[in-house]
Amino acid sequence: MARTGSGSTGTLWASVILGIAFVVCLVLSIVFYTRIEAAEQIAGKSMAQLERFANANERSGNDVIREMSQDPAKSVVGHLLADNAQLKQIIIGSSETNVAAILQDMEGINIRDGQTLMREIRRLRAEEDSAKELEGELTKKYEAANRRASEAETAKNRVESDYRASVKQLESQLKKINRDYQTFRTKADRDKKSLASQLKRIRNQAKQNTADQASLVGQKNSEIDGLKKRIARLESQHDSRISQGAKVDPSTLVDGKIASILVEQNAVYIDLGRTNRMIPGITFEIYDPRTGIVKNAEGKYRGKATIEIINVFESTSVARVVRRSRGQEVFPGDLIANLVYDPDLKFKFYVFGEFDVDSIGHPSQTDRRRVENMIVRWGGLLIADDPQSKRSGLTYDVDFLVLGEEPLFPQAPDENEVDPTAIEQHTRELKRYEAYQGLIKEARELSIPILNQNRFLSMVGYYRR
Repeated sequence: MARTGSGSTGTLWASVILGIAFVVCLVLSIVFYTRIEAAEQIAGKSMAQLERFANANERSGNDVIREMSQDPAKSVVGHLLADNAQLKQIIIGSSETNVAAILQDMEGINIRDGQTLMREIRRLRAEEDSAKELEGELTKKYEAANRRASEAETAKNRVESDYRASVKQLESQLKKINRDYQTFRTKADRDKKSLASQLKRIRNQAKQNTADQASLVGQKNSEIDGLKKRIARLESQHDSRISQGAKVDPSTLVDGKIASILVEQNAVYIDLGRTNRMIPGITFEIYDPRTGIVKNAEGKYRGKATIEIINVFESTSVARVVRRSRGQEVFPGDLIANLVYDPDLKFKFYVFGEFDVDSIGHPSQTDRRRVENMIVRWGGLLIADDPQSKRSGLTYDVDFLVLGEEPLFPQAPDENEVDPTAIEQHTRELKRYEAYQGLIKEARELSIPILNQNRFLSMVGYYRR
C-alpha cells in the first residue's frame, strides 16, 4: 500500500512538473517567436537600409571585403569615402572638390565623357615619348646644323675679311675721287654763282632799264597828250591873243560849263564827270562866257557864284550853289574854273609861306597845310624842296607859285642888343623875308604865274563853311 501511494504521488508530481515545463516551454516559445519576428522585422528594415547604400553584388566585391579585413574598425562607407577622397586628391589635387568640378576641368582640357584619365595619360605619355624621340632627332640635326653654321661662319669671316680689305682699298680710291670732285664742284659752283649773279644783275638792269624807259615813254606820252589838249584849249579860247604872241596865263583856263539849272534844289549840272577825274568836294567859280575869267570890280578873280560838287556821274556831275554875288544869276552855258583842277593835266604847285585861310589875323603853317591838302585833293601835284642841293623846288616845269602872306622886312636890332634870342629871331625873320622875295624874283625869271593867298582861294572857289 505504501509503495502504491508513493508511486502515485511521484507520478502526480511528474505530471505537474511536466505540465509546468510545458507551460514554460509554451510561454518561452511564444516569447522567442515574438522576439524572432521582431528581430526579423528589424533585420528586414536593416537589410532594406543596407540595400539603399550597397546591393548584394556590391557587398560581395573582393575589394570591399579585403579593405574591411585589413581595417575592420572602419566601415564600408568609411572605406568608400576614404577611397573617394584619395581619388580626388590624385585627380585634381584637392579632396574637397566635387565630381562636377572635376568633369568641368576635364572638359576644359578636352577630356569628355567616354574618355578615362589613364587612357588620356597613356596617350600623352606616348606623345611625350614620341616628342622626346623627335627632340632627339632634332637635337642631332641642330647639332649638325650648328657645325655647318660654324663652318659657314668661318667661311663668311674669311670672305668678310677679304671684302673689308677690298672695300678699304676702294674707299681710299673713292675718297680721293670725292676730294677731286669736291674741289672741281666748289670751283664750278663758285664760277656758276658768279656767272648767275652777273647774268641776274644784267637781266635786272635790262629789265629795270626797259621798265624805266617804258614808264618814261608812258609819262612823256601822257604829258604830250595833256599838253596837246591844253594847247588846243588855249588856242580855242585865246586865238586872238596867241596870234599876237601874247602869253596865256594857265590860271585863266576854263575847265567846263553849266549844263542845266536845278532852281528848286539851288543846284546845277555841269558837263564834267567821272571820265574827267571829277570827285565830290571840288569847288568851282562861275564866270560869264562873254567875259571869261577876268578880274571883277574889286580887282579879284572871284566869279559871280561858287559851286561845290556833291554827286558825280559818268559824264556829268551835280553841284550845289554855295555862294552867289549880289544881283548875279547862274545860267546854262556859264563857264566854270578851278585853278588846281584840270581834266587832262596835273598842274604842279610850289607852296611857300604861312597862310590865313579864314582871315582871322593869325597866319600859320596849319593853314598852309590846308592849302596843300586842297591842291592834292583836287588833282594837283606839290613840288618839294631838294634836300640835297638845299635849293628851292621852283623849276621851269612848275605851273604855279602859291605864296602865303608876305612877311614884313624885319627891323634890325639895336647895336647894343646882346639878347641872343632877339638876334636869332631877327635872323629867322630876315631869312624868311629874303626867301619870299627870292622866290618872287625866281618865278618871274622862269615866267611862272604867282598866286597870293587871296587869288588862289578865289580861283579855287574856296568859301568859309
